[in-house]
Amino acid sequence: TNITYNIAGIPSPSFPKQQAPIGSSYPNVQLTFCYGAPYITSTYLPPTVTNSFNDN
Repeated sequence: TNITYNIAGIPSPSFPKQQAPIGSSYPNVQLTFCYGAPYITSTYLPPTVTNSFNDN
C-alpha cells in the first residue's frame, strides 16, 4: 500500500513526462509500474528521498 502512495506522491518532480498518467490515471498505477519500472526503482527510496525530489 505504501508503494502505491509513494508513486502517487511523485507527480512532475520525478516524472515530468509521465505527470499526466501518474496524476490522472491514479488507478492505472499498475501500468505505470511496468512502464516506469526503472524510474520507479530509482525513486523507490524512502519518503525522505521523495521529499528531496519534491524540493528540487
